[in-house]
Parts: sequence; structure tokens; C-alpha cells
Amino acid sequence: MDREIISFREQLLTAIKDYSQNTERLFLSLAEEYPKLLTSLEESIIGSSHTVDRFANQLSSKNDSGLSLDSILHGNRNLIEEASAKFINLHTRDDQLFTVLNTNIEKIDHLKTMVGEIRKLSEEMELISLNAMTTAIKAGKEGGAFSFITEELKRLSEQTIQYTEKLSRYGDSLQDLFLKFKGSVGRVEQAEKSFSDNFKEIISRGFDAFTEGLNNNLKQISSINVQSTNIREPLLGIMQEIQHQDIIKQSLDHVLLSLNQLKEIDENGTSEAQLDEIAFLNNLSELCILIVRDVNQKLKSSLSVFNKKTEEVESLILSVEEKRKDFINESLFKGSQGNGKLVQLFQISEEIFNNLSREMREALRHKERIHQESYRLMKQVRKISEGFTVFSMLIARFHNINVASKIEVAKQKALIGMTDTVREMTELTEKIEINVEKAQSTTREFLKTTQMSIRDYENIYKEEELFIDEFDLSTKDQIQRLKNCRDTLSSILNNFQIYSKHFYSHFSKVKEDLGSLEKISDSAWGIIETLEVIQDHTALLLKNSLIKQGSSSWEIKNEKLKMRE
Repeated sequence: MDREIISFREQLLTAIKDYSQNTERLFLSLAEEYPKLLTSLEESIIGSSHTVDRFANQLSSKNDSGLSLDSILHGNRNLIEEASAKFINLHTRDDQLFTVLNTNIEKIDHLKTMVGEIRKLSEEMELISLNAMTTAIKAGKEGGAFSFITEELKRLSEQTIQYTEKLSRYGDSLQDLFLKFKGSVGRVEQAEKSFSDNFKEIISRGFDAFTEGLNNNLKQISSINVQSTNIREPLLGIMQEIQHQDIIKQSLDHVLLSLNQLKEIDENGTSEAQLDEIAFLNNLSELCILIVRDVNQKLKSSLSVFNKKTEEVESLILSVEEKRKDFINESLFKGSQGNGKLVQLFQISEEIFNNLSREMREALRHKERIHQESYRLMKQVRKISEGFTVFSMLIARFHNINVASKIEVAKQKALIGMTDTVREMTELTEKIEINVEKAQSTTREFLKTTQMSIRDYENIYKEEELFIDEFDLSTKDQIQRLKNCRDTLSSILNNFQIYSKHFYSHFSKVKEDLGSLEKISDSAWGIIETLEVIQDHTALLLKNSLIKQGSSSWEIKNEKLKMRE
């Protein structure tokens, strides 16, 4: 049976040496790998912090490269401020011209009344000519010449009435043009006023939302980066546990030294010596069991810490990585058209410029219509003016007839009763002449002032067209700068990594070593079972020997064995 103890001793020495060496190897591997892991962590944090700094720098006014978003937005605001001031100036000049044009239109609008008055006077003249003709016929031979005069007056009155009808149609057409023109001017004024009033507010609100959105992006990426540093604590907790290896090694070395004391019992020795040897072996096996259990308990405790901290690290890595991926996906890719929030923000800023340009172009198209309508208006007024020129010729004939009538009435006593009629003819002729001259004066003044206003308006139109062309060129440049900034920010985010490949490689190696350490810990139970077999065997030997001696217990007497305990 003693030979069996020696056989167990050899198994135990091999098993404990393997246990000790493997434990030491893995702890040394962990001790070597952990500094690399922590270094790669710090490098990862520095790298991701550098990415955050690059993103912030791309937004910041401290970036003096002129390529930062802040400098681009500053340029955008300056461009829009200048455009706003220019637009307001043009709008003010437009208002002044529209006021002049509307005033002129209101004046020319009275032409219809003047034409109506001329028609009324012409109808009265026609009636007088008929009465005079009747009197001339009654006068017989003496009224023959006067009859011819009154007939001419009747024809002239009819012509005048026809011209008034023609001018009335021109007037109706002119009035339609006035209404259209006023409507067009009103729409332009309303659009320009609304555009001018909301110009800065629209731009400010649009760019403020744009800036706020990008600053939120910066806050998100910064928050993710800060959260990535939380794995330092559990990693350092594992590092502290690795330092317990020295205690474990010392304890196992003590067990190895103790196991070397296991040897065959000297059967030729005295009973007392044999009892001392058996009791010593029993005590030794019990001590080894306690030490191995304690070592394994320490190892299990360390493994528990390792596993807990490793789970914390993995959970934190998973959480941070999910946030990073979600953030990048939402910023760059997620959206109804495959565009992320970052891309959409830049699209909104681009739309601000495009909408500005589109609204200015739309206002310009309205002004082009006003420009064309003003020329049609002028053409119609010229027609009326030319019509009043014909009236002037008719009035000259009225005057001739009036003179002839006065002469004939003065010559013929039979026509003495026509004096009042001739006076009425004279008064009507003068009234018609006054209205015609007034109408001519109105049309001449309208054509003169309106032509000047239209020329000024044309100059403003061309100036505004040039301004919008220049604004479009400037906005295209600003949009391109915004796109370049967007591409830079997108590239920064697309390459945003929290933990490097080296970190994952070292962390994978650490997890592998911890898994191997778990298996080694399980092998300790085999060592303990073998030691328990030796303890049971020596206990049985001691019990049998004490029965032979007639004793119930035994204390080691050999001083050397006492010291070896």
C-alpha cells in the first residue's frame, strides 16, 4: 500500500507542476498581453478623439483654412446680407417707379370720361345742326347757303361721334390693360414685400437649424467617444487580479515541497517511529488539500472577477459600437431616399439658396411681364393720342363752319333767328376743343413721364437680372463649398472607429487565456481528490496501527517530523 502512496505522489507532483506551470504561463501571458491591450485602448481613444477633434475643427471658426463650416456659413450670411440689402434697394426703387406709373395710370384713366364728354357735346352739335337745317329749309332761297353749312355741320358731328365711339373702344381696351397692369404690379409688390420682410428670417432660421443639427452631430460623436473610455475601469480591475499570481505560485511551490516529503514507511522501525511517519503523512496530505483548495479558491475568485469585468467590457464595447453604427447610419445613410441626417442638413442649406434664386427669378419674370404690359399700354395710349389728333382737325373744321354760319346769319335777314343757335354752336365747339386739348395734354404727359419710367424700370430690370446672375454664380460657389464640407464630414464619420483592430486582437487573446485558465482551475479537483485518497489511506493506516497499540490517538514524537510539519 505504501508503494501506492509513492505512485500517487508522482502523479500529484506532475499534476501540480502542470497546474502551476500552466497557471503561471497564462498569468504571464495575461500580464504581457494586458499592457498591450491597455496601450491599444489608449491609442484607440486617442484615435477616436482625434476624429472628434477633426469633426469639431471642420465646424469651428478657429479653423483658419477657410474650409470650415463656420467660415462657409459666415460667407453665406455675408452673401445673403449683401443680396438682401441690394434686393431691398431694388425693391425701394421699384416702389418709386410703381408709384409714378400708378399715378400716371390714374390720370389717363380719366380719358374715358373726356371721350364721353366729347361724344355728348358732339351729339348736341348734331341736334343743333338738324334744327338749323330745318330753319334753313324754311328760309327758302335765302337759306340755301346756310342749309349747305348745316348739312356739313351734321356730317362733321356724325364723324365726331364715330371717332368718339372708336376712342371709347380704345378706352375700354386701355382700361383692361390698366387693370391687368395694376394686377401685375400689385402681385410683384406683394411678392417683393413678403420676400423682403421674410428674407433674413428665412435665411437665419434655415441656417440656424442647419448649424444646430451639425452641433447635435458633434455632441453625439463626442458622447460616444466619452462612453468608449468607460471600459478602462473593468480592464484595470482585471489587471489588478493578475497580480495575485505570485501568491498562487508560492502556495503551489509549498505543496510541491510538501509532496516531496511523501515516502515509504520504514517497516523495520519501531512502532513509535512508524506511527510518527503515518501521522506525518496524514497531516501532510491534509495540509496540501487545504493549500490546493485555497489556491483554487483564489483562482476561482480571480476568474469570477475576470469574467465579470470581461462581460462589462464586452457589454460596453457592444453598446458603444451599436451607438457608433446607429449614429453613422442615421447621419450618412438612413432616410427615405437613402440619405442620412447629415446629408439632409446640407440638402436643406442647398435648398435655401435654390429657393432664394428661384423666388428672385420668379419675381424677375413678373417684372418682365410688367415690362411687356407697359409697352402695350403705351401703344394703346398712342392710338388714343393719334385719335385726338384727328379730333384737332375736326375742331378746325368746326371753327370754319362756325365762322361761315356767323357770316351767313349776318347776311340773311331771314336767318336772324339763328343767332342763338350759332352762339350755341360756338360754345359747343369751344367745349369740344377744351376737352380735346385736355385729353391731348393728358396723353402727351402720360407718354412722356411713362416712357421715362419705363426706361428707368428697364434699367432696374436689367440691373436686377445681372444681380441675380451674379448671385447665382456666388451661390453655386457657396453650394460647392458646402458640398466639399459635407464630403469631408461624411468621410470623417464614415471612418469613425472607436476601438482599433489591435485592441480587438489583444482583447481576443486575453479572452482566450481566461478561457484556458478556467479549464486549468477545473483540473484542481483531480489533485484534491488524489490528496483525499492519500489522506484517507494514511488515516486508515493510523487507525489500524493505534488499535494494535491499544491507543485512540497519536501525537508525533519525532522532533524532525514536527519541524517538517
